[in-house]
Amino acid sequence: KRGAPNKKVVLKSLKKQNFILRSERKASSAQARAAAAELLLPLEAGYVEAEGDEKTYRFKQTNLKSNVDINTANSIYDFNLPELGPYCIDFSRNGRWLILGGRKGHLALIDTLRMTLRTEVQLKDDIRDVCALHNQNFMAVAQ
Repeated sequence: KRGAPNKKVVLKSLKKQNFILRSERKASSAQARAAAAELLLPLEAGYVEAEGDEKTYRFKQTNLKSNVDINTANSIYDFNLPELGPYCIDFSRNGRWLILGGRKGHLALIDTLRMTLRTEVQLKDDIRDVCALHNQNFMAVAQ
């Protein structure tokens, strides 16, 4: 919540008066946007809860797929890349782009929304780690 708005008084300076009016409009629109954004926030974070002596590390994606909503089920995928691994991975900030870095020099950028390969390079050096930078055009590779 916001405090009481500024009192509307007539000032000698029209510039100062317009500044106060603009700041009041910005404050009220920010308050409305914050209230709208709060509606979109989930009430609880998602998690998996095991029953009894069950261990969560034994859950497989195939078992989870039948118990989640359709959008989540569509984002479950499996890569079988035994030749150039083991692989280190990183997702972009928005989760759309996946960067794969194989220990033997394989580097790939995959669009997880469309499941298309955007970039693939075979480096002549080991890859220790990969990191997505501020967008999908930039990535850091530790060799």
